[in-house]
Amino acid sequence: MSHIDRLVEQHIRESESHLKHIDEMLEKARAAKLDSQPGATPDLAKVAHDRMRLAQELHGLRNAPRPASDEVAERSKGLKGMLQAVGTELEKALVAVVDQNRH
Repeated sequence: MSHIDRLVEQHIRESESHLKHIDEMLEKARAAKLDSQPGATPDLAKVAHDRMRLAQELHGLRNAPRPASDEVAERSKGLKGMLQAVGTELEKALVAVVDQNRH
């Protein structure tokens, strides 16, 4: 397995982990009724849509022909970053709602 193949595989594993984290955060956000909070961000429908689009991209990367190219490595790196950003955005929104409900 080449260095690029190992890198792509690592990005895919990390992306799968981020996707699972997003799913957990979406579940918590729905349980907290985050979308009914005034001024709450992000819009859960948009996040769910983004999550679905990114999951499809991840599926495409998993099924990309091997050996991987530099282009596939860059796509996998970008996807990992986008999934991480979506998860972080959800976490921040949940923390804001929890803090707001404490006061």
